[in-house]
Amino acid sequence: MNYTALIVDDEALERDAIALLISRSGRPFSSLKATNGQEAVAMIHEHHVDVVFMDIQMPVLSGLEAARQIKAFDQQIIIVFLTAWGTFDFAKEAIRLGAKDYLVKPTSQETINATLDKILAILSESDGSEKRIQNMLGAFTRDFFASLKYGTVDEDKTRQYFHLLHIHLECGFSIVVSNLTTKRLQEIQEGDPIIRETNLCYYASFDRITILLFTERPLIVTERCETAIRNERDIIQGIGIPFRNLKEIPHSIHSASLARLSAGQKGFASLRYQEQQGFDTEIVKQQIATAISKAQDDVLTGELQQARQEAHAILDLAQELPDPKETIYQSLVVLTYNLKAGIPYFFRADPEKESIREMEVYLMDCIDAAVAAVNEDNKSKYGRSFAMVDRYLHLHYADQVGVNTLAEMMGINPSYFSKLFKEYFHKPYVEYLTDIRLEKATVLLLDGETVQSTAAKTGFSDHTYFARVFKQKYGVSPTDYKRTQG
Repeated sequence: MNYTALIVDDEALERDAIALLISRSGRPFSSLKATNGQEAVAMIHEHHVDVVFMDIQMPVLSGLEAARQIKAFDQQIIIVFLTAWGTFDFAKEAIRLGAKDYLVKPTSQETINATLDKILAILSESDGSEKRIQNMLGAFTRDFFASLKYGTVDEDKTRQYFHLLHIHLECGFSIVVSNLTTKRLQEIQEGDPIIRETNLCYYASFDRITILLFTERPLIVTERCETAIRNERDIIQGIGIPFRNLKEIPHSIHSASLARLSAGQKGFASLRYQEQQGFDTEIVKQQIATAISKAQDDVLTGELQQARQEAHAILDLAQELPDPKETIYQSLVVLTYNLKAGIPYFFRADPEKESIREMEVYLMDCIDAAVAAVNEDNKSKYGRSFAMVDRYLHLHYADQVGVNTLAEMMGINPSYFSKLFKEYFHKPYVEYLTDIRLEKATVLLLDGETVQSTAAKTGFSDHTYFARVFKQKYGVSPTDYKRTQG
């Protein structure tokens, strides 16, 4: 079954970006687009829509007001808000309106995929049970989870956030687990009577799920969690130190992540963190160096999950050293330098020494992009190179760009470049460049440019030759084109 997503944003680039991520997700969604809330409300009346991705701040009609009108028309339509500011006060209002999630722009392919999976779970079920809605809201957004993980979110706002999820206990423990899907997590929760009665929240990334379980009986629930995965294949689980209040959640998450790292190194399916285990500084430094090397090797072989695990190891181990921020920054510098050296045409801004949270985002995004580049190169050796050539030509079409220059950029000889170019673009280089120039020329002519100025601005040294080539392609002269199309 195919579902329809309506993307509402007054910025065309944002609309197109979300639509592209949805199309690349592999999920059964097609997209419609609206430029403001008023247009979105009108489209809801004209088209069957299953989910609306709605910007908050828009002219004519705000996203919040549009959501109210859409819900009044059809309560079954799922709302996912888009925001560049992501404050708690907004989240509270969004959830009150019935929003199932909110995304902080710019979002990522991973986040869109996870969101669509949650939406599909709702759409595929016929009942509208409160439990199902709670499960939906129990999935942290990347922004909120990062703030919670690093202790940068206000305690009162954290408490209010959990209250929205009907969670009032402030004690429990954390689990970090690899190779577990959110679907399997929910099956495990439903399959054990004690875990089923335990309120939980989770954040799922590509390589791991971090789970908070709220309970006054952490030892009993811990034992049930260990039993639940005993027969699960490939799962590696780290169980953190119990937290007695909301302020201790970051330490619980960190200890769970370290326990998962140790479990993986020791070949255990599950491991509890021991507070007294301690870390030797020199050994930790060696482990970080090893993790950097392994992450680089995993990236260059296209192994995203393993590379991300090593990245988490770098972040977790660094926080056991006296200056974790400096350690993480230096690790980023080394890793990104090696990746840029090892992957052709892999361009990435140098890391900056920001907060650990921001450096973590940089690290994970860098690894994701690098693995994507490696995998693309494995499918087509020169695919990314010619994509770069294509972008270059669309930017420099007015320049006198020759085959020799582009071949030198790619590091291959001109005759081989010309042969490959025709294979990738299905026409010779000169013809392709001419088509780009003529396409740009039509825009300039309709914007009021003269034939002579258009020719000059699109790389034709002779406007008479330009007019002849233009008529061959479009069947009319540039002057007639202006008159009939203007």
